[in-house]
Amino acid sequence: MRRGALEKPYSPYLGVSSEELDQMLQETIGVNNALELFSDIPDDVILKEAPKLPVGPMTEAEVAEFFEELARLNKSPRKLISFLGGGVRQIYVPAFLDEVIRRGELYTAYTAYQPEVAQGMLQLLFEYQSLMAELTGMNVVNASMYDWSTAAGEAALMSVRLTRRKKIVIASPISLARRGVLQNYLEPQGIKIVEPALGENSPFVDQDELEKAIDNQTAAVYLEMPNALGYLDHRAHEIGEIAHQVDAKFIVGVDALSLGLLKPPAKYGADIVVGEGQSLGNAPNYGGPLLGIFAFNYDKKDIRRAPGKLIGMTKQEKTGEKGFTITLQAREQHIRRAKATSNICTNESLTAAISAIYLSALGPKGFKELSLGLHKRAQYLKKKLQDLEMVQVMFPQTPFFADFTVRYGTNDQKEFIHAMVEKGFVPGHPWDFDPSLFILGVSELHTKQHLDHFVATLKEVLQ
Repeated sequence: MRRGALEKPYSPYLGVSSEELDQMLQETIGVNNALELFSDIPDDVILKEAPKLPVGPMTEAEVAEFFEELARLNKSPRKLISFLGGGVRQIYVPAFLDEVIRRGELYTAYTAYQPEVAQGMLQLLFEYQSLMAELTGMNVVNASMYDWSTAAGEAALMSVRLTRRKKIVIASPISLARRGVLQNYLEPQGIKIVEPALGENSPFVDQDELEKAIDNQTAAVYLEMPNALGYLDHRAHEIGEIAHQVDAKFIVGVDALSLGLLKPPAKYGADIVVGEGQSLGNAPNYGGPLLGIFAFNYDKKDIRRAPGKLIGMTKQEKTGEKGFTITLQAREQHIRRAKATSNICTNESLTAAISAIYLSALGPKGFKELSLGLHKRAQYLKKKLQDLEMVQVMFPQTPFFADFTVRYGTNDQKEFIHAMVEKGFVPGHPWDFDPSLFILGVSELHTKQHLDHFVATLKEVLQ
C-alpha cells in the first residue's frame, strides 16, 4: 500500500475505528452499536463513564503501586476460609510440585502433535494415565480433557457413536453448569437429554421415573458419585445393571479425591469414567485450568471412537530401548476436522503432569489418608451444624464424601453471604435450582479451629 493511502491512524491490533464498527453493525445485523448486543444485561451494572485512572505519564513503579492499591481492595482467598462445595476445591499445593514441574524437560516441553517429540512430558503423561487407570479401575485413560463437564460431554458423544442411539439419561442431580455443557455438546446433534425428577425429600432420582426413562433408545445412563449435592447413591450398581439390560453405556462421574475412600467405578459396572482432577495438585487459579478425567475399558473398536490423546509405550527393535509416543492421534480435530472424535484443541498436558507428580508423591497410603481426612472433617462439621437451631442439615441419614447440603435460617441470602464474607468465611455454594440450599465442601486446609470458628460465626450472624 502506498504511503498516505490511509485516511486514519492505523492500529495493528484493531483494523477498524469505532465509527466503522458501528456502521458495520447497523448495515449487517441492524443494531446501532456494540452495546445493543448486550441488551439483556441490567442497565444498572453497565459502565456509563470511563474508569477513573490517574493522569500520566507514570513510571513503571508508579503504575505497579497503583494496581497493587486496587488489588488490596479485594478479599484474598488466602484470607477467606472457603466452604464452597460442588466444584473447584481449595487445596494445599506442596512446594516440591512447582520445583519438579519447572524442570526443563517438563515445563518447556509442550507436547506437540508430532508423536516423536518431548520424551520427558510423554513419559510423565503415560504415568498419569497409569495412575488414573489404577484409581478408576479402568484400563484406558486419555491425557486429557478440559474439565469434568467436557469429559461428560465427550463420554456421551462416544456412547452415541458406539450404540447409534440418541438419548442420554441423567440418573443424578447435576449442576446447572454441567448440564449447560452437556446441552451444548448434545442438542445441536439432535441428541435428547432426559432428566427424571428427584424423589420426594431425596437427593436422588426417583427409581420409577428412572426405570421409565431408560429404554432401547438410550445410548447412555450418566450417574455422578458423589452427585452435585454431595451425596452417594447406594443404587449405583443397580443403575448400571438397568443400563446394561438395554445395551446402553453406563457413565460414572467422580470427584477424584473420593477414590481414595470409595470403590473404583469399574467395581460397580462403569463403562466410561469421567471426573475432575483439579484437586490432585492443581491450584484453583480463579476456577481453571482444570483437569478432565476420561477413562474406559479397552476394546479394539471402542478405542478408536474415544476422544483426546492417548500416550503409548513402545521400543526400538534393534536396541530394545523404551520410548513413548502419542497414539491414535488421527482422531483429533486438527487432523480430521469435523469427523474428529474430540474437540479438545488446547494442550491440557501440564495439569495432567502435575497430577501425576502429586499422586506419585502421596502414594497409596497418603492418598487414602487425604480422602479419609476430608470425609472426617465433613462429618465433624455436619455434626456441629446439626446442633444449631438456625441451620437445617439436609438428608442427614444419607452418606456423602466431602460435600453436603444445608439450609440456613435466613430470608436474605445475599445479606447473609455478605455478612459471612465480612467475617472471613465463604458459607458454601447456593444450589442452582434452589438458592435457599447451600452446598458445603471441606478442604484439607480446614483445621478443627477453622470448623469451630465457622460454626460460631454462623450462630452469631444467624441469630
